[in-house]
Amino acid sequence: MSALSLLALFCQSLAAQNRSRRTILWYEQEVRRFFDWLERSGLGGGNWLRAEVVEAYLAYCRDERGNAPATVAGHYRALYGWFKWLAGREYIALSPMTTLRPPHVPDAEPRRTQVEEYAQLLDSIPSSTWVDARDRLIVTVLFLSGVRLGECARLQAADFRTHEHLLKVDGKTGPRLVPLLPAVERAFVAYLFARPASVEPRLFLAADGGKRAKGAIQEKGIYLMLRRRCQRAGLRMLNPHSFRHGLAMHLLNEGGDASLVQKVLGHAQITTTMRHYADWVLDGLAREFSSKMKGLGR
Repeated sequence: MSALSLLALFCQSLAAQNRSRRTILWYEQEVRRFFDWLERSGLGGGNWLRAEVVEAYLAYCRDERGNAPATVAGHYRALYGWFKWLAGREYIALSPMTTLRPPHVPDAEPRRTQVEEYAQLLDSIPSSTWVDARDRLIVTVLFLSGVRLGECARLQAADFRTHEHLLKVDGKTGPRLVPLLPAVERAFVAYLFARPASVEPRLFLAADGGKRAKGAIQEKGIYLMLRRRCQRAGLRMLNPHSFRHGLAMHLLNEGGDASLVQKVLGHAQITTTMRHYADWVLDGLAREFSSKMKGLGR
């Protein structure tokens, strides 16, 4: 059986496990990227079932492609899952990953949007055109609802349950409900009134050079919009994920706990939340503990 046929069966297995479409696509793209490298490197047959080959690929991803450590670690995780499945189904005798250690990823403080930066960015966007209204809503949703870039791009008007003050988010770990703040509801209504007529089910429309609508805006379009708006506002580049981190940090600084952040951001497990924000959760715990002790122990 060919490697591509096995990859199709692997993706089918992931679907049977009820993994999300985005997760399945990610695995498929990662394994295909590995296949492409194997072909360019002249490796075929069983030659690629060796730990040294996988190490060479990961080194290529780091040194020649210039990927960040976290990205290389993602390549490792995808191949680990792929080879584990092959070995588990007995298509290969042993996974070449068994003797490999995962790439080291240095601890780094996540880039986060400050409340002041969010306010400055929003204030810099006028309210003249439907594109302005769109961009104001996108920025507001990213920061005040903490949605991921892909989740934002997939939003539909029906997801804004204004009568319940809830936003339904089609997340990578399944749907979740996020509280709708009044500022988000106002921006939503303003965009609805300004949005051009379109049969496109997705809420956010792309615009051509003449500000005419041309279908749904893609994730890259949102990213480029943020870069353009940040430049005009005199701000550093606030990437989409920095808004999620900014919301999380604001909640923690205001006394929210990790379980609240987990629910709002849509982390499947609280361990994910703790891994990202452990230091700040502990800082908040220390402040709360000290305040409750009322000077005892000084």
